[in-house]
Amino acid sequence: MKLRRIVHGFVAALMATTALAVVTPAAAQAADTWLTLKVSKEAPNSDSLFMAIRGGVSAGAGADALVWTLSKVNGRVVGDQQWKLQPVGYAGQVWIRNAGTANQFALSVKGNSAANGTPVVQWWFDATNLYQRWLPIEVGTNGNYTQFENVATGKCLAVEGGGAETIPRGARLILWNCTRGLDQQWADYLASVS
Repeated sequence: MKLRRIVHGFVAALMATTALAVVTPAAAQAADTWLTLKVSKEAPNSDSLFMAIRGGVSAGAGADALVWTLSKVNGRVVGDQQWKLQPVGYAGQVWIRNAGTANQFALSVKGNSAANGTPVVQWWFDATNLYQRWLPIEVGTNGNYTQFENVATGKCLAVEGGGAETIPRGARLILWNCTRGLDQQWADYLASVS
């Protein structure tokens, strides 16, 4: 009886530890949490660059995702720079949804292509489209950055020209082989929409 309690306690502790290990910060977010996503690599003038949509909140389906300096109106981050990492409910995958588009779009791979350099765009949200699903992988020192691997292609969300010393403001987001380079590492920060 005593051994049974010890084994039960050990199994429960092991399951709790395992469950904590597989939950990433991105997958554990509340459904109403909006973030800014900052790329680890900087612009030439040392400005931080954040994920955004070309054309801002009025951009439609097919608009390029890019990096831009943080933009605020009345002290609030603009909608096209606010993102939700919405859990798919399967294997830690997320949809990357944009606040500035009434949440109708998700980040997607243009033309459902797996080629290096394929642009990443916003497209009509489709829960069945694997090209809109991303697997967040903790990288960087102490896992403080996230790399997003596209589920359909096995390639990562990167910034065009990421091999250069710095990244220009307005550089497009693309698919690229996963390298854990600074142009593929993203930090998330809370963004207030209220």
